[in-house]
Amino acid sequence: GIGGKNVHALTLLPKFSQKRDELTLQLDYISSALRDLILLKKSENAPLCFFFDREKALDLSGSFYERKLISVFDRINEAKDAMARSANVRLTMIDLLANI
Repeated sequence: GIGGKNVHALTLLPKFSQKRDELTLQLDYISSALRDLILLKKSENAPLCFFFDREKALDLSGSFYERKLISVFDRINEAKDAMARSANVRLTMIDLLANI
């Protein structure tokens, strides 16, 4: 069911575009940021593609468990795949946000 943290995540829904191509781009950005954070868990010297400030990225990476970062990364990619298959934009985002 939808508990406290999921209700909080769903408050993010209005922050995302309702237009498929804009939303896909937003998800690409999030995916790139998560990629950097996951790689920084493996090596502080990992090449970054999203973050410019390595120290801030390292601090942020340290705030999350690697398992959670990978889980959210996978969910984002599932949402991007659904969008590519012409899934309903709003329902895809509600599903994504309710399950991260």
